[in-house]
Amino acid sequence: MMDFRINDEIHSWFSTSFDLVREFIKKGGYRLYPTEVIIAETAKTGQKITIHHQWRNLGWGYCPTNIPQWNQKYKACIALMDKNGKVVKKALAEDSDLSTWVIGHDGKYSTTISLKGLDKGTYTWLIGLVDTTKKNEPGLQMAVSRQQQQSGWLKVGTLEIK
Repeated sequence: MMDFRINDEIHSWFSTSFDLVREFIKKGGYRLYPTEVIIAETAKTGQKITIHHQWRNLGWGYCPTNIPQWNQKYKACIALMDKNGKVVKKALAEDSDLSTWVIGHDGKYSTTISLKGLDKGTYTWLIGLVDTTKKNEPGLQMAVSRQQQQSGWLKVGTLEIK
């Protein structure tokens, strides 16, 4: 077992098996990534829209959202951002269980978001992994370049409300 908390272990791994350390750095732990997001590009005010999204864990480990301390507090979430950069709507994938996303088992969800209360105009679709104990703000980093994210959200398209 690779345990970097013990000094003797560190020396052994780094001096005799650094290739395995390098491989673990690339693939160890969990790396959660949205592989597919199917969005609407146009809609009418007040309409409800269902977004289909699929997630994959690119790492070898699992995301331990099922432990008592976390109690499933992290969920996949769809959001809309207005032209001023403010997130104006969020919809949780309530049934998302990140701990089940392991190699060979993607998470597939359909999430409905209501456009009620939104004015006509152009909005940006966002997707993220939010902390439900912190007002559904992004809580886990996705395996996506930070340059592609905005405050933990990934932009996935635009919506024109007519």
